[in-house]
Amino acid sequence: MPALVCGRLGLIPSLDAAKALVAGQPMAGEVGLGWQEVTRELPSFHWVIIPPQPPAVALKQFRDIQRQASIRTW
Repeated sequence: MPALVCGRLGLIPSLDAAKALVAGQPMAGEVGLGWQEVTRELPSFHWVIIPPQPPAVALKQFRDIQRQASIRTW
């Protein structure tokens, strides 16, 4: 008996879209696939744009912003 493998696709707009992605793969027809649609609430994203600057400076600014966000209680 072959081993079972579980995989998960995420951030795909619909179950039909996921099936279409897999159907285009050469070996998709040779394996048995089961589908389960899971809907879950995602937290909102907050975008921060760091202006162009030398990479080391931008990375330091990024880490400073991350550190400030982690100590702040929203």
